[in-house]
Amino acid sequence: MSESRLSRMTREGGSRRRTADAAPARGTESTAPAPPAAPEAPFRGMAPASVSLLSLGAELNRLLDHLCRRRGSVTFSQYQLLALLRLTHPDPREPWELGRGLGSGSAQVTALLDSLERAELLERRAHGGDRRRRWVHLTDEGLRTVEALAAQVRALEKHVYAHLGDAGTAALGREAEILRAVVSELTVADLSFLLVADPGHRPDADGA
Repeated sequence: MSESRLSRMTREGGSRRRTADAAPARGTESTAPAPPAAPEAPFRGMAPASVSLLSLGAELNRLLDHLCRRRGSVTFSQYQLLALLRLTHPDPREPWELGRGLGSGSAQVTALLDSLERAELLERRAHGGDRRRRWVHLTDEGLRTVEALAAQVRALEKHVYAHLGDAGTAALGREAEILRAVVSELTVADLSFLLVADPGHRPDADGA
């Protein structure tokens, strides 16, 4: 074998070894690290605004009920009914009108009327020629009670809303009325598009 041929074979062998050393073993190719997974969003049952509104309503209702019980010996619901009667006094109102004003059913309104009549704060009288209907009147004691409590309620409201100022209080009232109108228009049927399935219902393979 000539020297030149031997030299060429030596160079080719060294090149093949270097190529083999540089090539990664099959199945051990290096890969770039996977990007970290995005953190899972924390569970939220309701929007913070809804939580705040519900909490505010519950706290305000609790505070007003405490005030009415301490200063007038009535509940806040009873005070609200008396206040509705005061709006039209000395003209009476019918129970269904009071229920509409309170947003309450007939059973709850009847229970409120019974308790307030026992306390001699109102009285029910016959409704002319229709014996099935009744007029509801404030008594003198009921009038004194609701007017005294109304002054206390207004003082409490003034203290609470002072933190917003007149402009802020007016703006809050407008926004709350807009939301109240939207919510009052909703019915269970309106929410049906949100329902994926009945509770506990597991669709079968056909999707039924």
